[in-house]
Amino acid sequence: LGPCAVNLYGLPRSFKASVMPSLVQNVVRPNLPHKCDYFVHFDNADADTFNGRSDRIGKINPTEILLLEDVLNSEYAKAGIPRPLVSYCNTTPAEFQRKYKNLLHRINTETNENGDPIFQAYHHESYTNKTIENIIKMWNSQQSVWNLMENNPAGKHYSRVAMLRNDVVYMTPIDIYETGNWTKQWDQDNSVSIIPHFARFPVNDRMIYGPYDAVKIWASGRFQRLDQHAAYIQQFSHMGDGLHSERFLLNTIFPAIRQTGVSVQGKEGLCFLRVRADHSVRFSDCGKLHVTKHNHVAVETMLNRPCTLNWTLAVEKNLVQLDCPLASERATSSVSARGSSKWQQGCDATLKKKRLTCSNEHASLALAPDVLTN
Repeated sequence: LGPCAVNLYGLPRSFKASVMPSLVQNVVRPNLPHKCDYFVHFDNADADTFNGRSDRIGKINPTEILLLEDVLNSEYAKAGIPRPLVSYCNTTPAEFQRKYKNLLHRINTETNENGDPIFQAYHHESYTNKTIENIIKMWNSQQSVWNLMENNPAGKHYSRVAMLRNDVVYMTPIDIYETGNWTKQWDQDNSVSIIPHFARFPVNDRMIYGPYDAVKIWASGRFQRLDQHAAYIQQFSHMGDGLHSERFLLNTIFPAIRQTGVSVQGKEGLCFLRVRADHSVRFSDCGKLHVTKHNHVAVETMLNRPCTLNWTLAVEKNLVQLDCPLASERATSSVSARGSSKWQQGCDATLKKKRLTCSNEHASLALAPDVLTN
């Protein structure tokens, strides 16, 4: 099917301690047979200071992501494969503000003839001006890494591309040619793009892989479709949707992808968990039915350090977190004595007497299911 590329984007929170081990195990190694190249854009900030939408603030060492190149070279060498092409670029906070100052002003202030905000997502109370700024940062990172790939020094054209976050713990394998949910199926015709099936608001906006033409629209086609999206929501949707990230994909980006003849499919077997600057993990990212003792151990196994359940925001925000401090920040350095485990996603789950049981595993709820709401 031709060369493939894995593109990483975003703010590299806890990259060395939390992201790297899972990226190697569940992204790099499954894709070794495809001999993909890797391109990285990262937001070059030394702290995550936005304490909105239940985020955890903390210091960041963005240069940790530069360690990826040596790790990739080592993994490819062990597999007897020539070294991949690995390229980096970054954007500092000052560079971002200079580049997008006028656009941010327009997004935050522009109204229609009735005086209603065009781009502000005022129908969604968790969206603030800072939220919109972070969405533009995400778009910038996605577009920047796409441009980095396009302008690669080898002049390669990639037929299959993945766009992945650099601030998540990858709990299940991602083969960028695989399309089956629970059986092994591959995109032989290179005509299917894949997004995760979890965290649908109403769709998942955190990852895509698929044919070049489709992923190009997802990664670099948002700024140019901003006014098109504004016109759509004013005519067909709720005015207060504004620049809602997932609805932008649903109403504007995915239709454009389908016009290329490529389908967009949700893959049920995928799971990755967002990690925060303080090394905590959003345990409920892949759905409340997977907040189990079994999967608690799976996260500890992946990170090789103990994690403590934190359900402070379970009722208010429908969010369960795992606090996973580094050895220097905790009283004990030992991992849980409960053994090791792999993440269990999409088991045959039934709710009975306020307990969750899975027919193919001995998993049980880490907390009562009625703590979380639908």
